[in-house]
Amino acid sequence: MKFNKSLSLLLAFVLLFTLAGIAAADDGTPPIPPETEPTENETDPLPFLQHPVVMLLNAYYDVPAEEPEPPAEGEPLPEPAPTVGEQVAALHADGMGFGVLTKFLSIAAKSAEACAADPSPDCGVSLDDLVTAFKDGAGIGAIYRDYGKPSALGVGHVKQELKEREQQQLAQENAGEDNGNGRDKEKSNNGKGGGKGKK
Repeated sequence: MKFNKSLSLLLAFVLLFTLAGIAAADDGTPPIPPETEPTENETDPLPFLQHPVVMLLNAYYDVPAEEPEPPAEGEPLPEPAPTVGEQVAALHADGMGFGVLTKFLSIAAKSAEACAADPSPDCGVSLDDLVTAFKDGAGIGAIYRDYGKPSALGVGHVKQELKEREQQQLAQENAGEDNGNGRDKEKSNNGKGGGKGKK
């Protein structure tokens, strides 16, 4: 029993000194976190620029801008227009999904084609116009009613259409290399080799 009292007394002293040490060390100020280097996403204004979907949408929808007229002497050069990839990366970083952006890009591209055929002052809708309408509360259905339902409804549609476009370009390039008689120039074997072959 004497052993239990001694053990209890020792435990009480250890607990008391531990709590006193913690109380003395805490002066009421919050700890200062160590300084850290900013991550890549914190320093890069467009963290999604190298995202595969951004690169796909840029490859499909980006149209090279026309060369601007040179500025007058002494005036600064105009800022280049952002690419589709830059716009998509910034909007995705702002919280817009790739599916919605794909729909809007398809609507804007269709609108630009229609305006090229029949230009008028109020013709067309841009990606910025569609994003603004969406952020102001217009739903996808309302946007479809106003501007039409696009052919490319998602990233998968764009990927498939881009693949088909590349296959068509490759077929056209191969057709241009053909010598016209259906035979390849390098393969001029006329079949008169005189070999025995397998029977």
